[in-house]
Amino acid sequence: MQKIRFIFGIRVVFSFFILFTNGYAAYGADTYSGSNNAAINTAQNQNTSYLTGAEMQVIAEINKARTNPPQFAEQYLAEWAGKSSNARECYEKMKKMTPREALIPSFALSQAAKDFANESGGSGQVGSTGSDSSGLWTRIDKYGIWSGVVAESISYGYNDPLKIIAQLLVDSKSSCGGQQENILNTGNRFVGVGMATHKTYRYMCVINFASEIKDK
Repeated sequence: MQKIRFIFGIRVVFSFFILFTNGYAAYGADTYSGSNNAAINTAQNQNTSYLTGAEMQVIAEINKARTNPPQFAEQYLAEWAGKSSNARECYEKMKKMTPREALIPSFALSQAAKDFANESGGSGQVGSTGSDSSGLWTRIDKYGIWSGVVAESISYGYNDPLKIIAQLLVDSKSSCGGQQENILNTGNRFVGVGMATHKTYRYMCVINFASEIKDK
């Protein structure tokens, strides 16, 4: 689902994707040939003690996809491409993409993501609206000052960082535009991640994006 709102001329994008699955696996680092690990692992290059190891790896997987979309598609998304026409479209689209800059971890975006993951996971709710009817911008405003575009992607059912990103990128339930736009948008520069257990779907992961943001 994706909604677009204009608030004082600033575009705010919301989207979430529900992953219905019975399978899950513990996260782990994998071999990604021809990559600059320092450029990909931006969460390990800064003081990111607010992130868990799994959350850092989610950012690394996003940056793998951004810095070399064709290689990521071929190495990790080919198995999804045959599952639906939408998945195939997403796969083919990434095969033709040029590199994007790696995203920089943000404390403000991560804290907003963690708050919402913990709240939603405990109650079992799905979607981007908080229990108090708050939206993404309200959650981010608590921790940071942002400008430009903010966006949110939410997955349910996986705790493996690579599977979370791979499935979001080849969103087989709808057009590939929304999820790929969030993860691969050239205008995004910052990212935050929050992972939690979910009452209904076992796991959830909230990923927030912003073009510009500063911690309060």
